[in-house]
Amino acid sequence: SGQVNSGGIGVGSIQTVKIDQPDQLEAVGNSRFKLPRNGIATPTDTQLVPQSLEMANISVVSSMVDLIAAHRGFEAYTKVAQTIDQLNQDAITSVGRRR
Repeated sequence: SGQVNSGGIGVGSIQTVKIDQPDQLEAVGNSRFKLPRNGIATPTDTQLVPQSLEMANISVVSSMVDLIAAHRGFEAYTKVAQTIDQLNQDAITSVGRRR
C-alpha cells in the first residue's frame, strides 16, 4: 500500500487490488464501489505515480469520426421519418376528399 501525504503529513494510504469478480462490487455514490464482506481482493504490484496524468484509452480522432457518422445516420433517419409522415398526411387528405 502507498502512503498519501498532504503538506508533508501522512493523511492516509492507498492500496491497489485486483477484484476477481467485479460484478460483486456494490456502488457507493457515483464513482465509488465497495467489496462485500465475502468478496476477494488480491493485492497487486501496480505503481501509482504522483502528479501525473493517465493517457486516454481512446482515440479522439476515431471517436469524432464515429460521432459524425452517428449524427449523419440520425439526420438520415429523421428525414425518412418526416417523408413517411408527409406521405401519410397526403394519403389521409386524399382519402378524405369528396369526389
